[in-house]
Amino acid sequence: MTAGADRLSARWRRFWFRTAPMGLVSWRLIFTRTPTLAAHRAIGRQEAPGAGPIVFGLLQAILWVRWVTYGGWRALFAVWAAHRRACADATGMGAGQQLMRLVRLAIGRAMPPAAAYQFGVIATPANGWNFIADRHVLAFHRWRNARFPGAAAAAELLADKQKTALLLAARGIPTATSLDHVVVIDPALLKALARRHGRLFCKLRSGSRGAGAFSYWLSQAETGQERLAGMRLSGESLDNDDAVLSAWRALCAQGEPLVQAVLRNHPLLAPAAPEGVAITVRLITRLGEDGLKLACACLEVPGAAGTDGRRPGYIMVPFDLASGRLFPLPDPCGIAAQQTRQAAELVGRMGGEPVPFWQEMADHSLAAHAAIADLWAVAWDWVVTPEGPVLLEGNTGFSGVVPQLLMGGFLDQRSGWM
Repeated sequence: MTAGADRLSARWRRFWFRTAPMGLVSWRLIFTRTPTLAAHRAIGRQEAPGAGPIVFGLLQAILWVRWVTYGGWRALFAVWAAHRRACADATGMGAGQQLMRLVRLAIGRAMPPAAAYQFGVIATPANGWNFIADRHVLAFHRWRNARFPGAAAAAELLADKQKTALLLAARGIPTATSLDHVVVIDPALLKALARRHGRLFCKLRSGSRGAGAFSYWLSQAETGQERLAGMRLSGESLDNDDAVLSAWRALCAQGEPLVQAVLRNHPLLAPAAPEGVAITVRLITRLGEDGLKLACACLEVPGAAGTDGRRPGYIMVPFDLASGRLFPLPDPCGIAAQQTRQAAELVGRMGGEPVPFWQEMADHSLAAHAAIADLWAVAWDWVVTPEGPVLLEGNTGFSGVVPQLLMGGFLDQRSGWM
């Protein structure tokens, strides 16, 4: 099968298993002309950029019918059942009122029901047009980057973590160092690397969202012999040589791997994370008509692993770009009570102290975006070590949940994103 046939087959599979339309769907998008609604129409088209108008319209019609006859109702009731009580406590809206508004938003606009709660749109439906759900965020990024002639090349460079690190390191930006050309065929080689470099983190050279990433280290078996142990990025344990080697082979099957020494957290932050797991600091820079600016910033703190060995996710704790001090992430519908409580504990533990080296990270992030240039926005991921900040990577297809909770919807003319 040719490469073109493979791509066509992959697109067909994505369409076949998809239940939601491409972008929002509403009569307003046809009959109402505003910049925000025009943006939604364009973003929807970016979900199938190679399709002509007739093909796109046919695919969209099929997906819309699936959504309003089955998929949308199933998602709507599942999300409503999960969040109705918390939302009622936070907003005073009864369960019945929430359900009626969810029908209006999820069926009437094809908005993902989870996004209606995340962004508080269920309480203020008129604001719903300003937000971009993560289901459509990659199409949104493509639409925003389309105005930059060098966006494709810049995104390709940013996707290659090793090339990006070398480019930025040459400009004086501290970046994570990777081991060169690691080839592993048996556990003995993995042990030799860990013996020489300590705890190691393995990820794809070109990839996103931590696909296949894991860390590993040397430990002692009950017999006193050296053995490998590790942990996937999800928090799942790798308990022996075979499990670690299997994770390595699975990573290599997805693409070229990068191996880096695990970075130590700064002492002020270290108590908030499990041992050996890095806390990431994400700073987002944006390039607009008013030039290159810092948009927002937050800590991404890994949650503790549960009894099943998996972590429940990350606790997002934003910090002020003027002072570096932490504050809780907004939760307009009260659906993230546990994360909000854990974030408040971290804010209290910091005692008003700013995030260490926050100003250096801000300055370096702006310099890094200036070096990459033709992208509307980049999320820069840092680790704050005792010696200073170290840049892990930059991402152009980043999630929109935290940025929009902090600054307003991506399409809100008042938010500073547009």
